[in-house]
Amino acid sequence: MTRDVINNIFRFILLWAAQVFVLNHINLTVLFNPMIYPLFIMLLPYETPRWLVIFLGFLMGLFVDFFSGSFGLHASAGALIGFLRPYILNFLEPFDGYSGELSLGRMGLKWYLFYAVIIILVHHCYFFIIQTFSFSQFFALIIRILLSSALSCLLIILLEYLFPARKKV
Repeated sequence: MTRDVINNIFRFILLWAAQVFVLNHINLTVLFNPMIYPLFIMLLPYETPRWLVIFLGFLMGLFVDFFSGSFGLHASAGALIGFLRPYILNFLEPFDGYSGELSLGRMGLKWYLFYAVIIILVHHCYFFIIQTFSFSQFFALIIRILLSSALSCLLIILLEYLFPARKKV
């Protein structure tokens, strides 16, 4: 196995464990529900085949669902961001294109923050709308999406600064 595959397996396990054993047990309020496992999909190399990104997003979500009792919500949200990731990357593509991993260290804070906000907002909107399955408390739903997305993005940026990806020479 190549070093990239081993790194991604290790990242998969760490992000899954952090989500399931730490973040799922932090009860700030009903409005804050941080999710960092989408970071795994975000950091996959640009060259990763689309079908594999969708499958890995589904698999990560399925593992989170299994320990969260959320009956496929995370799996479907993970598959959705895996499916939409190429479109988002095409929208955000820099002039010199992409190469390798899409990390904060390689892409810069401005680009990476925009990328993270889009991915996390899409993920959280889908997840919370499907979870609630009602618009009876529309404004509470919007506040929950925005606050959870902001906290998730903050944690993801913090993780990127604490554990920067190595730059390939």
